[in-house]
Amino acid sequence: MTSPPPGRDLEVAPARLERWVAGFHERHGDGPVSRDGDLVVAASGADGSHADFTYFLHDPLGVVLVRRGGYAVGLAREGRFVATKVGACPGRTPWTREYGSSQL
Repeated sequence: MTSPPPGRDLEVAPARLERWVAGFHERHGDGPVSRDGDLVVAASGADGSHADFTYFLHDPLGVVLVRRGGYAVGLAREGRFVATKVGACPGRTPWTREYGSSQL
């Protein structure tokens, strides 16, 4: 008996999920769809293919990015940034060219 091929992870926007499931059934044949309330949690195709869904339900979402003396922060709601700020950290940092990489 052989193992099934490994799965893959995809990110699908919630607004596109119903169309993605319809495309899944076009490619793999009609099969059952499991739901938890309004959320699709699994779909199966007639050929034995199976898809499980995990929802990332953090809204609002804060994002922080720090890199080489600069930073960016943002607040996202419903998949769009509603507030952002970017800037530079003043002064020398161990990552600036003045110090060189040998002193890290």
